[in-house]
Amino acid sequence: MFAILHHVQQPDVVVKEMLRVAKKAVLISDSNRFGQGGLLARLAKLAMYKTKTWSAFDWLRTKGKGYRITDGDGVSYSYSAYDSFDLLASWVDRLMVLPADGGKVRSWFHPLLNSQGVLACAIKESS
Repeated sequence: MFAILHHVQQPDVVVKEMLRVAKKAVLISDSNRFGQGGLLARLAKLAMYKTKTWSAFDWLRTKGKGYRITDGDGVSYSYSAYDSFDLLASWVDRLMVLPADGGKVRSWFHPLLNSQGVLACAIKESS
């Protein structure tokens, strides 16, 4: 799944279906809200996500719509490939999250706070 889940209102439904039909691997490459903006904005987004206040903040910033419309991307919802981490981790033997911005390292931070996009590779080795 490449750059699609931020266009889906309920990405967990799509990821669960991917896990249901996949035999060996699931790859998700998409945006990462936690790696966008200045350092304070990135930390604030992570703090809101961890304290479960992100959805309320997102509702306020989208004026109750829950989505944004832009010329370049159309309708999009707040999504990070990290939002699917727990679902993927419950299914796989190995889970790797890699920066997807062409190897351009902006800082020493982990890809969670550094990369605008990430690639999650979920690999199931047992049958």
